[in-house]
Amino acid sequence: MAQIDDVILNMEIIYLAGNSTRNRDWIEEVKKQFDEFSGGEILYYDHWARGEDSIMMEAELKKLADLVKDKDDYYVFAKSIGTIVTLTAIGAGVLKPKKAIFCGLPCSLVEGGRDFEGVEEVLKGLTMPTIFVQNEFDKVGGEKEIKEILGKYKLKDCSLVINPGVEGHNYEDYRQLMMLAREFFK
Repeated sequence: MAQIDDVILNMEIIYLAGNSTRNRDWIEEVKKQFDEFSGGEILYYDHWARGEDSIMMEAELKKLADLVKDKDDYYVFAKSIGTIVTLTAIGAGVLKPKKAIFCGLPCSLVEGGRDFEGVEEVLKGLTMPTIFVQNEFDKVGGEKEIKEILGKYKLKDCSLVINPGVEGHNYEDYRQLMMLAREFFK
């Protein structure tokens, strides 16, 4: 049993939150819950500290490269803009996670998001096992929008978890997220 526990506790997760500063508390709570079975680090966005509204993609990609430079066995847990950062980093060769869980994929930024060109192409070619968690009525892309995107790209190794009846862009069922990650990231 100790061998299995050691493997689980050595699991490393890179955490990427949503854009707004309130997501800092959210991602810290997620990590706190996940620390029960894993290790890992949060990518703290520079614009949070500066009180700015929007992520600075190039700066975050550089920090992310430093964060994973000596790692080759890790997972990604991301929400909203963090999913876009992850996909951009994968496309740039910065990230090579074993698996990922994406919460609240901002569908409008995937297709035709002028500030994040290339994300659509990365998503089309995504081969890593991925779970998408989407609220049925998420304001940045609900069940209908995420199903359209996943159906269009015919991603081979992904699954979709819909939170039925849930509105908004909050993903605060920490137990659900922890159970998903604990099982999927083994």
